[in-house]
Amino acid sequence: MGKLNKDIRGLGIVELIIAIVLVILLCVVGWYVYKNHKKTDTVSTITATTVVNNKIFNDVGAGASFSYPSSWSLIPFSGFCGNSPCTDATVGVNSVVLTPPDKQLDIVWSALGGIGGACDNSASLALAVTGEGMVPCSLETVFSVASIPKMNGLFVVEGAIENAGSPGKFIPFMAVQDSSGVLTTGRHYLWYQYFSSKLLKSTGSIVFNMDNTYNDATNVGGQAKPILSSLSEAQTFFTTTDATQAKQILLSLGT
Repeated sequence: MGKLNKDIRGLGIVELIIAIVLVILLCVVGWYVYKNHKKTDTVSTITATTVVNNKIFNDVGAGASFSYPSSWSLIPFSGFCGNSPCTDATVGVNSVVLTPPDKQLDIVWSALGGIGGACDNSASLALAVTGEGMVPCSLETVFSVASIPKMNGLFVVEGAIENAGSPGKFIPFMAVQDSSGVLTTGRHYLWYQYFSSKLLKSTGSIVFNMDNTYNDATNVGGQAKPILSSLSEAQTFFTTTDATQAKQILLSLGT
């Protein structure tokens, strides 16, 4: 009988040790899960509140609006319709240029008229003009495409342009595009980017982009086109404060 009691007591001590070990393991696992969950929540909160836009531009005629930082300047101008205001087929669009404090880039919101012409998609970019008198199509290398949350069917595209006669020279571009626009790398005509305003109240086409100066005479903000020597430099350009805020402005487009 004494031996039996001793075995029972011994078994109870082993079970107690196992139970303590299990409790410790459960505590460690629970702490690890809680710590990682809190880390995820913190990162999400920071990402969601990085950029704050303080002012609203409401183009009643076009049926569109967008937000922009209060530190940016907004300047009205006549629009991209030659040297006269855009009044035909684009009625209602109030053209403006937005510029950040350090004036490193422009954003243009404008009606667009007088679209036409063609380019040679197969001609070398080394040529300014082909033997047949045509201009080689520009090459757009697309870096990113982001859907505009409040405008189904419109996208903000970032990339770099190589123009005819200037191979190896890259101009960063950022523009709102529809499904028929420049969404993938390729050679295109009218590299200054526009989209159809059929989603808005106005008709015709609209430019909403980081200005690459389609018409120097109407480059109201007065910013020179940044011309860089590599695609990596162009990609780095989009990490600057001005470019990051410019993208948030374009992404804020809504009706």
